[in-house]
Amino acid sequence: MKADIDRRDAASDHSVTAFIQAYSPRTKRCSVDYGDASDAVIFDELTDPIFALEHEHHYPGLGFYPVSLTCENSFGPSSATAMAVGAEPGLRYEYIVKGVDFAIPVAGADGRVVVYVDGVKASDGVRVSSTHVNVSRSLLATTGEHTVALQTAAGLTFYSRIVTVETAVSGVLLSPDFQAIQMNQSVEFTVSVMAGDNMYVNLSYGDGNVELVYVQSSPMTLTRRTPIRDLDCDNDLDIVNFDVYSCSL
Repeated sequence: MKADIDRRDAASDHSVTAFIQAYSPRTKRCSVDYGDASDAVIFDELTDPIFALEHEHHYPGLGFYPVSLTCENSFGPSSATAMAVGAEPGLRYEYIVKGVDFAIPVAGADGRVVVYVDGVKASDGVRVSSTHVNVSRSLLATTGEHTVALQTAAGLTFYSRIVTVETAVSGVLLSPDFQAIQMNQSVEFTVSVMAGDNMYVNLSYGDGNVELVYVQSSPMTLTRRTPIRDLDCDNDLDIVNFDVYSCSL
């Protein structure tokens, strides 16, 4: 008896198609272990001399998975192995803070991955282990968009993503720090942020008026003049709330 398995290239949704063949004139039983701790797929009581089919399997995530086929008849077992790759869908955006490493979970990656950053093969600044591929902050040192791609040693691109590097928001100030303002008069607010990229500045004036402003980069200063209207006739000014957050949150 002879057993063969031909692992086809992975699709873009972590799925892989295995072409399975077993040759034997006797009744046989075949099982496929896809290497991801899922239950083996069993084909029982096969009576045709040649057993052949294509079977699709969906993997739980990025990774290299050892696929094994075992077929057995009255003469004993025969087996074959292949390597499958769980791929990821197209280009997707991911936001990271400037100055941190970018970690990609990849099962069984050790010794099997070639990393490209902005189209250039990276050697220094990349660490590959059995569970993760780690791209150093030195390779993603500038803010803005970067492409990170992983390839197998055979050249199959199984991961490709646009990574947007941003500076975290810091140094948020709102002035003036007033105690009281006469009703129906205008007041000027100065908003400043020392650092941050792709920010949404949210100003709630306390009288029902809310303003949302997008700011691409820092440092930034906004000056806003708004009339203060008394809503509850108690001559008190409602609190002005101010928040700044990154668009990636």
